[in-house]
Amino acid sequence: MSYTKEQLSSLATSRGRDNKLQSLDSVFKAIRQVRDRVAAEFFEIEAFEVLEVNIDPEKPSFPKKDGKPDYDMLGSVKGRYLISEFEANIDRCKNFRPLNMNNNQYPLVGEICAGIELFGQRFYFSPTNLFGNTHQNTKHGISGGLNKNSLVSKKGYTTAQDSSGKKTGYYSNDLTPYKPLLPFEGDTIFNGRYGQGIRIGSDKKKNSNILLSVGHEFKENDDFKLESPDNDGASIYVVTHKLSEEEKLKFTPGKESKVVTELDSFSEPQIYMGANRIILNTKQKGDIYLSSNNNIAISSVNNVVIEDRKTQIGSTSANEPLVLGNKNADALTEIHKALNAINQVLSAGLVQTVPSNIPVVVGPAGQSPFQESTSAAGELGKLIPKTKSEAHFTEKGTKS
Repeated sequence: MSYTKEQLSSLATSRGRDNKLQSLDSVFKAIRQVRDRVAAEFFEIEAFEVLEVNIDPEKPSFPKKDGKPDYDMLGSVKGRYLISEFEANIDRCKNFRPLNMNNNQYPLVGEICAGIELFGQRFYFSPTNLFGNTHQNTKHGISGGLNKNSLVSKKGYTTAQDSSGKKTGYYSNDLTPYKPLLPFEGDTIFNGRYGQGIRIGSDKKKNSNILLSVGHEFKENDDFKLESPDNDGASIYVVTHKLSEEEKLKFTPGKESKVVTELDSFSEPQIYMGANRIILNTKQKGDIYLSSNNNIAISSVNNVVIEDRKTQIGSTSANEPLVLGNKNADALTEIHKALNAINQVLSAGLVQTVPSNIPVVVGPAGQSPFQESTSAAGELGKLIPKTKSEAHFTEKGTKS
């Protein structure tokens, strides 16, 4: 480690400004003080090649402490400096910790990172953008790693990179070259390696938005990527306006609604979620609360099924049982038959007793058949606080 002119001057004047002769102990003490201060203030940056990524404690190359995996080193990488450690054997190479554990991009084997040394430890920055790729930017062997068996360890293992220098990890090989998201002025963009991205930006009128998308469509001839609700695997868009004045929030609904319309032209804050399946789930007896200041529309190509212990419509105090359509129709049919039979008897003249051939409209054990036509699983409450119906009927029963 080298010292600056100011640091050497501090060393010379750190003890005895009275020009007295210094003892050897006082000089060494002054050197240690400057060394400790320099360790906190002075650092050098040097590029290194990633040889191993420590993310699997089961691998023999994972750092150990007292014979057990050292989980403090999770996410660290083993690297070789391009200049000061050129062609060094892997057993001589050290591990680099992420400089920031709260926000870190883990490199692949063969990528180039900038490394620094602070407080006796090595740290690394995010991988260097050598080729403008989002999936990988590898430069295998740039640190001399393909010479003199420098990837062969005396400890009985080799790194994820083989002698051909083509592997980038234990499973991250042959990655699809997804294109980066096209940036707009002022955007903050996170491009993943595997066809996903987060855009924190705005439209041309500075209306803010956050666009999260995964499963990007890959096209060989594309130079960049724009989010597409219909073509991406899954998306969540949080917008305060349209996506832009020219490019509205365009998507194809599974089934159009006659209640909630203006899907393309709606220009107020909204959230769009799209995927092949959407699951809302709560734990620990949690609730799901849907509230609207206007309408709630449910549109389905096939069925809408509610599976529960009890459904209450109108209020939590609803206590009027719902009618079972089939059983109610059967009961009404029996009544209709009985009334027809009575009408035939009465039309023939007065009778003292009802003939035995007239159906008896009762259910099992003398119960009315209507007792079976209601459901215990659903109850109705008062839906509209009005005493009169808004539907008017004529004397013949037709709606006016």
